[in-house]
Amino acid sequence: FFVSPYKTRLDLIEFGRDAEYVSDLKFSQKRSGRQQLVQQLIGHMSDELDNITNLEKGLKKAFDAHEEYDTLQITKNDRTGAKNIVVVFTDGKTHNQSAMSSLQKPSSVIVIAVALGLKIFPDVLHQIADDVIYWTKEDGSERQESEVLQEIMANFDFKPCGKELGL
Repeated sequence: FFVSPYKTRLDLIEFGRDAEYVSDLKFSQKRSGRQQLVQQLIGHMSDELDNITNLEKGLKKAFDAHEEYDTLQITKNDRTGAKNIVVVFTDGKTHNQSAMSSLQKPSSVIVIAVALGLKIFPDVLHQIADDVIYWTKEDGSERQESEVLQEIMANFDFKPCGKELGL
């Protein structure tokens, strides 16, 4: 996710055996529009992934996109110091543990892991994420989607993102 005062860009990367961009969308400037878009994307996450969880490839693709975007913004002297957010929906299982262990998160990126699935791997989640939001409870049941969405969306309200828009 790229968050800015005037435009918010959302890149959706789906990962399984490989990682690929699914969409590149612009958020509404209104908070309700952002929430609705994120909710739609969550609702459309594929249930038919190939059961190979290559978490490292998905995160690497996101980190590379952030580094490329940061370089462009520094060149333009725009958005220096802005926060870049990656939200990853995962159980924390990774197919390639050694690649996952060597993955370097850019210092400008904040990673929020949303833990979901029948079996959660919290050690990996805490290794990769600055914050972990549990969609799946310890007993295996799921929290209400609206409650989880609200917790995710709280991360999009960094200053100066909202203040100049009056949000």
